[in-house]
Amino acid sequence: APPLARVREGRQPLLEIAVVGFEEVEGQTWYALQCAFWRPSVDVRRAEWRCHRRLVQLRKGLHDPVKEALGPDAYALHFGSAPFASPGRFA
Repeated sequence: APPLARVREGRQPLLEIAVVGFEEVEGQTWYALQCAFWRPSVDVRRAEWRCHRRLVQLRKGLHDPVKEALGPDAYALHFGSAPFASPGRFA
């Protein structure tokens, strides 16, 4: 089945990442992330955790690989109205 069909059927594992705050440490901004991973079709609880990352880490480890995997058209469709922050600051 295509990936979106698995999502609609609840068979695709889901990853949720939310920025819930930030703090300044020695002149560096660290963003607090609340994360969760689960599979709706499996009766087990969600794995949840919290971590801190810098903007450059989020760009290189999350944004850039997702943007490349989606390609320009799909990226614009899903994220065109919510651009990622410019280097050095969160939008």
